[in-house]
Parts: sequence; structure tokens; C-alpha cells
Amino acid sequence: MRSNRARRRRRVGRKPIKPVVLLLVVVILVTVGLVGLLVAHVVPKSSGSSMAIRSTTRHTMPVLKGVGLSPQQYTSSNFLAMLGNVHDDGSVVIWSGNWNDLANNGSTPYALSRLAGQYGYKPIIVIGAGNLQPQDETSFVTTARNYARMYQPSYLGLGNEVNKLYANSPTAYATFKRWFSAAAVAVKQVSPSTSVFTTFQYEQLNGMNGGLSGRIDNPAASEWGLLKDFPDADLLAFTTYPYMVYQTPATIPANYYSRIRKHTSKPVAFTAIAWPSSEEAPGYTSSPQEQADFVGRFASLTKGLHPRFVVWPFLYDQGTSVPFAYTGLINFNGAAKPAMSVWRNVTF
Repeated sequence: MRSNRARRRRRVGRKPIKPVVLLLVVVILVTVGLVGLLVAHVVPKSSGSSMAIRSTTRHTMPVLKGVGLSPQQYTSSNFLAMLGNVHDDGSVVIWSGNWNDLANNGSTPYALSRLAGQYGYKPIIVIGAGNLQPQDETSFVTTARNYARMYQPSYLGLGNEVNKLYANSPTAYATFKRWFSAAAVAVKQVSPSTSVFTTFQYEQLNGMNGGLSGRIDNPAASEWGLLKDFPDADLLAFTTYPYMVYQTPATIPANYYSRIRKHTSKPVAFTAIAWPSSEEAPGYTSSPQEQADFVGRFASLTKGLHPRFVVWPFLYDQGTSVPFAYTGLINFNGAAKPAMSVWRNVTF
């Protein structure tokens, strides 16, 4: 069934705009030569208590929330200012990038992990599965194992939006499944307490590819069966941008996220949730209040899932391409949007 938002977009008559893959956006943002500055300009951690949120249900594991690595400007001082204030926005900072970046212990994910103890946040690293070459399998596994051995992370993501990889190249996806299994075993050998996961793009998983995605909605072509391809995963994670297919937060169906439980009993997490505060493309309207409403709506729709963590990808508007240009919780000038207050006070 096609969403109201997708039908409305067709009446507008605009050519659908294919979204940028969030992974590529983050890679561009973090590869700006600032890693050395981050380490060289370490400042004392500001005082403050952790904002980890505990579920109000019988589930006793803390539900972490946080943001993606997304400072106001890409200077060392702005990076450190963001990390210094991380407790205002959650207890997690997530980085997503190419798996090759994790092979360099001077890279951004390593810097983020080194600074975690000083600034009091939990780093979550998600390495992508792009540019797979059969001869790289050993390097992929070794890279994940070496990072896990050094930092003993609580969570480690292997593969970002892997159903997109499946859609683009089933052969590459089959290769990645093998890599994931081998890497998960290797990580557990050196860091038994690390929860290893992979991520799926949720709207595409549901067969909802209309609206800003530039494809036709076809829920009958859902990809739920892919969740069974990762038996070695400790949990399954998702990115979700429902504004691409629904007109307002209120029109998101009540079972939109709870349907996950029909397809897996594994714990879940959300590595990126977002709704814009302004028009992302002609005909795709939104507002600051609509963005704030989505935060509360998402919390309500996922209550029964008890997610391990929930991440808002952009703290600040980043000036990225459609459809993520206005998805920050703070605008370009540093003014907090209404969604920021809701985010800081929401529980999952």
C-alpha cells in the first residue's frame, strides 16, 4: 500500500530526488584532516552526569541515546566542544564510515574511541561494507578484531544499510555475509562482551521506496527475509527516515516499528533516526514543530521494542544534500530547534 506522502509527491509533478546514503555523508564529514588536532588539543572534561535513559518497562538494560559525530564546524575546537557537551544530548557518539578507515589507528574512529574516557561518552563505530574485494576478507576481519582488542567496545557495527548492498549487488551481499560471520567470531575471541551488529535501511526493508527515494512503493517486495542472514549478530540495527514516505509524524502507522518483532526476536537498535525541520525538496514540507513531534512519536511507536540505543545522526544542520540538509537538532547559526528540548527529555 502506498503512503499518502508518496501519492502527494506524484501530484506535485516533481522528479523524485534520490537520497544520499547517510554513510557517504558521514565519511565526507569526518575525512577533513582533523584527527591529529582532536588528539593534540585535548581539554579537560566538563562536569556532568550521564544521560543514559532507563526504560520505564520491565526491560532493565539501559536504553542509550546519542548523536552522530557532527560538530557545528569542522575545526578541532568545534569537535571538542561537541564532545564536551555530549551529556546534554545523550551518552553515545556514533561514527559511520568505510571499513578501510578502521585499519588506521590514527583515524577518526580511533580518535573518537581514545577520547571517550575523558569526555564520558560511549563510542559506537559502524564500518560500511562498500568496495568489497574478495582478497580483502582477511584485512576486514583483522581490522575489526584489532579495534575490538584495543578498545573492548560495548557495540561494534559491521555493515551499514546492508539491504542497499543486497539491492545493488546480490553477489557482493553474499560475500559480505561471509565476512560478517568471520569478523563476528574474531571480535568475540578478543572482546567477548562486545555486541556485534549490522544495520538495515528500514523504509527500504519494508518495500517503501517511493517519495524522496525516487522509486515505486511496493510493500510486497519487502526484504524482511534478510534479517535471517546474520545469525552471528547479537542485535540488529536500523536507520529510519519516515519523512521520505509519510506526510507527517502522526500518519506513521501505529505498527510501523513493532512489526519488527514478527521477523526477529533479536535485540534491536537504531543507528540513525531523523525528520527535517524545513522543506527538503519542492513539495516535501516540514517545520520545526513537526520535527519535534516526530521525536515524541518515535518514542511512542518503539516503546515495546526496548531498543539498546537510539541515535539522532546530526546534532547540527550540516548543509548536506537532500534529504538530510535540515535534519539537525541545532540550526546552522547554533540556535537549538524545538526538537532539541524534546530529544533531551525523551525516554525510550
